[in-house]
Amino acid sequence: MMAQSRRRIFVLSGVVATAAALVSHHPGVRVGARRAGVPHLRSATLEPPPNDSVSPKAKNTAPQRRPSAQTKRVVLISGFESFNQALYARSAESASTTRADLDISVFSDRDLLTEAGRTRVDAALAQADAVVASLLFDYDDVEWLRPRAERVGGPRLVFECAAELMSLNRVGSFEIKTSSSDTSEAGGAPAVVKTLLKTFGSGREEDRLAAYLSFLKRGPELLKFFPGDRARDVRTWLELYRFWNEGGEENVASMFGLLYDRLLRGAPTLSDDDDPVATTRPEDVVVPALVEFPAVGVVHPAAPGRVFASPNEFLRWRRDELLERRRDGAASSTSLHPKKLSPLADSSAPVVAVLVYRKHVLTKQPYVAQLCEQFEKEGLQTIPVFITGVEAHTVVRDLLTSRSERLAGVPRVDAVVNAIGFPLVGGPAGSMKAGRDATAAADILGRLDVPYVVAAPLLLQTLTDWQRSGVSGLQSVVLYALPELDGATDAVVLGGLAGDTVAVVPERARRLARRLKRRIALRETPVAEKKVAVVVYGYPPNVGAVGTAALLNVPRSLDGLFEAVGLSEESRRLGEAVVAALTLLSTPNYVNDYRGAPERLLRAARRATTDPTIPSALADLLAEEADAFRPGVAIVSQASDRETLALSKTMREKMDARWPVEGRATTSRPPGTAPDGALVVNGVLLEDRVFVAAQPLLGFEGDPMGILFGAGGSAQEKARLAPHPQYVTFYETLDRDYDAVVHLGTHGTSEWLPGQALGNDARSWSDVVLRDAPNFYVYANNNPSEALLAKRRGYATLVSHLTPPYARSGLYLDLANLKALLDEYLSSSGSSSDDDARDEILALADKTGLLTDVGAWTSENDEPFGSWAAKLATYLAQVQNRLFSSGLRVLGHVPDAEETRAYIDACFPDLEAHAWTDETLRTVVAPAVHAETPVEHTHNPVVAWLQKNLRPPPGISAQEVEDEALAGPRLLASRLRACGTDELANLVRGLEGGFVPSGLGGDVLRDGVDVLPTGRNAHALDPYRMPSESAWRRGLAIADAVIRKHQATVDPEGYPETVAVSLWGLDAIKTRGESVAVAVALAGGRPVRDGTGGRVVRFDLVPLDELRRPRIDVLASLSGIFRDAFDNVVLLLDDFFRKCADADEPPEMNFVRKHVLEYGDGDQGDDSAKARLFSNPPGDYGSTVDSMITKAEWD
Repeated sequence: MMAQSRRRIFVLSGVVATAAALVSHHPGVRVGARRAGVPHLRSATLEPPPNDSVSPKAKNTAPQRRPSAQTKRVVLISGFESFNQALYARSAESASTTRADLDISVFSDRDLLTEAGRTRVDAALAQADAVVASLLFDYDDVEWLRPRAERVGGPRLVFECAAELMSLNRVGSFEIKTSSSDTSEAGGAPAVVKTLLKTFGSGREEDRLAAYLSFLKRGPELLKFFPGDRARDVRTWLELYRFWNEGGEENVASMFGLLYDRLLRGAPTLSDDDDPVATTRPEDVVVPALVEFPAVGVVHPAAPGRVFASPNEFLRWRRDELLERRRDGAASSTSLHPKKLSPLADSSAPVVAVLVYRKHVLTKQPYVAQLCEQFEKEGLQTIPVFITGVEAHTVVRDLLTSRSERLAGVPRVDAVVNAIGFPLVGGPAGSMKAGRDATAAADILGRLDVPYVVAAPLLLQTLTDWQRSGVSGLQSVVLYALPELDGATDAVVLGGLAGDTVAVVPERARRLARRLKRRIALRETPVAEKKVAVVVYGYPPNVGAVGTAALLNVPRSLDGLFEAVGLSEESRRLGEAVVAALTLLSTPNYVNDYRGAPERLLRAARRATTDPTIPSALADLLAEEADAFRPGVAIVSQASDRETLALSKTMREKMDARWPVEGRATTSRPPGTAPDGALVVNGVLLEDRVFVAAQPLLGFEGDPMGILFGAGGSAQEKARLAPHPQYVTFYETLDRDYDAVVHLGTHGTSEWLPGQALGNDARSWSDVVLRDAPNFYVYANNNPSEALLAKRRGYATLVSHLTPPYARSGLYLDLANLKALLDEYLSSSGSSSDDDARDEILALADKTGLLTDVGAWTSENDEPFGSWAAKLATYLAQVQNRLFSSGLRVLGHVPDAEETRAYIDACFPDLEAHAWTDETLRTVVAPAVHAETPVEHTHNPVVAWLQKNLRPPPGISAQEVEDEALAGPRLLASRLRACGTDELANLVRGLEGGFVPSGLGGDVLRDGVDVLPTGRNAHALDPYRMPSESAWRRGLAIADAVIRKHQATVDPEGYPETVAVSLWGLDAIKTRGESVAVAVALAGGRPVRDGTGGRVVRFDLVPLDELRRPRIDVLASLSGIFRDAFDNVVLLLDDFFRKCADADEPPEMNFVRKHVLEYGDGDQGDDSAKARLFSNPPGDYGSTVDSMITKAEWD
């Protein structure tokens, strides 16, 4: 049950300096307004400060009355940086020490969480002469703050906030206007500034934000030479922003001082006796010196206090330092007090670039040095490049290269780790639609062609919180959803908040380093020499299902895979034979007699052509003489002892508790365990380097998933779940003996093992069993929701495959006879002489079950039988034309003309099927499939049909009609061909250590050609835009249909009080959030989208006078995947239903509130009564219904 209301998710945009701790509360503080030279700090909280003598007015939390009319009040409100509040307070104190009439109140967004805090901020803003705001994005905070900040009459400095606040910026005549319709002279920058901006940066669209930062450095100096008030005011704004953006205590103090000296002290004021006070001209104010720190550079713990301008400069120093250390090595080894040096890997080690936040370097967050030291210890040369946030792509593109790209003059790297998160292009601004450039990111990463990993510490969660409940909220989007759009993999959580600092968990850093080394090592061996383990599945167990997968022909796909990895001609067509061998090797007889398994299988292969109980394909493994297996074919039956498993003490105890050592009896022995306790791994080894094996079972016949769901339902019992020892040794064998693992098809079980819901730790079984080997997962493209688990919990690089062609269901047997009867009846007069036909129609409709769908007809009906028969015929036509996947997909197969025709017919039903003749196929399909020359347009029957039915305006040529109407089918045909070439090519690219490009996962019928071509590292939709606008419209219609159905069948005047809605991951992704829209619409809500790209920031209540019906209560059942993939949506829904429960509305018009009051006997304060979202505990998946049915455990 998800009853607890949590803080709304934040979304970053703009040039974001950092996302910082929100856990420990740093109260607002106020500095200044002194007549004497001794500064004092006044707390803005209700609690007294530790030392009343230092802060005598701390108990008075409201802003104090000004000492004089000349005092100028400044209010600072910062978000995402509560750990920096002490720094800002020191800066404020420093600025006001020499300015007796400057009073600065410092708040953070944590002060906006409570009514008491908002009261203090509101009172401060009401008397403020200027306001400074930064990193404020929460929509509720923005909505509350905007009108109050807008009332501040003096300067308003808004840096890196939501667009609704950015538009409040004002310095003199300069304002920022976000509305494109605003043409006022005061809005926006002067033309000269816009012209100057164009001269900065590369001119590339993706570099606009980085160019803005460059302009921020030099713009103020350039604007000195331009006359006019607006140019002067823009320069002042830029100077103030430059101090703030540069960061550090001195720069922030200089910003406060310049704000006062230039914009506040010089403003006309009245003294205490109402006499005018002389002003100071702004141009006479001296701008303090900026304490500069590079926007981009390299730091390393081995060079403390030093900042390198580029990766090249750092690597030169590194080479010299290593030489120096070698020279000093002998002396150090004999010294009584050897100097302790930060580790440096050897110069021959792989090179990894790590992108970190500049502000974290400035504030000396320990995780930067800790991560570097762990990487270096593991043998990775580490280049930690700091950036402000938006330059990640420029660093990767311009300052780094690879052995594939070979740019001159820049260092070569073997992998890139983004320890910031977010998309590569735009960084935090990439969370906005306008800030993201997926095409540019794909081009940059594709050319570099090295592993790209987004792995970062959690900046919004403590280590304890992560280990207790996994990654949640914004962090799940920063680390997973947004980076996945670029193709990022291996998202290892490196650490999190530890007090007021961000710290690395050393074990997690080692896991990432070792996985990186294994990925990089793939480049050292040609794919034709690599040792690759291929995992197929056998679910459900012991029913002959070995070598099956959803929508994929596994044996034929193995043939293509064998060829792609360079096996000889003799081994390339053994897929079916290998699956036949695995079917037998997976049975208990071959496990129990593991020593004799190879010989037993050889005897079976000899009998395969005569014994019907043995798959005939097994004989293909035999040599010509049939006295042995083919050259290059070996049957592996490997045994090991559970005591040798490399497990931590904690995980071994879990495994032993779940699978006791004494369980040797046949009925209790774990799968894959021989009677003598040996853990057996059977498989087929081809040419001594490609090993194919069936994934170990996670249960038994009759209880196929007992390992996941068989230990009961309590949290304590779930925590004790563990895979059996043979499952662990299977993956340990693959990790130890092979260069890479390929999971073939949808789907296996390793990513579903017990552990963290999101963000594996050392106690997550997925992390334990998968270890360090690169994992490539061939997955159906129409199932991105479950693919997310393979990617996130299973560290998988996905390689999507096309779904099979579609076919129409058609009619058969009684349904076909019924259609013929209806056609005959409806074509006749339908007179009373047709009573026999009518009775036969009714009988067949009843027999086929269609009366349940369309409703029964009797002679007492008001509806004439002919009308009812026409309705039945229409429904039968819908049944006849329903689509289904026909056959199975073969990985890497290029669809032929007929298959392409089937896809086109399914995706473009408006083009009548009779028009798709063989001649038409040549104009649309043949160019994509065979590169043939199309026939003349004048002979194209599709064009003739289009001209007849679409009735184009006179003068439109056949060429134009065809180009317009057939553009979609032609694009689809072209993308289908690319699926065939890209699937195996990108799998091989990954096996060679390269970058597998990303692509949108989904169903081509629903989502269109944007989900093609396949062969991509598939990702799902942006969770911040759920539901999409079209999904919201469909959800409204569905909610209305549910109400109408209730009124038509239950109560013509009433409404359903409660409706159950299922929120499933796959459905939500396919429909872009349709089920979410249904739930919100039923309860009388609507999505609120922000102004920076259509992100859904909350769900609001539609007023009852507008809704004109009661709010319907909703009981939402969440799948485990929906719970994990869309945590932000879960929080918004929880908040929305609580608003429904708390709304001051009549219970008869708000069934949510009605039921809450009934549950709590009228006490609306019972929080549990407001829960409307229900799911399994974190880390748990499935409803266990199938298991209960199998065991007959139900009432």
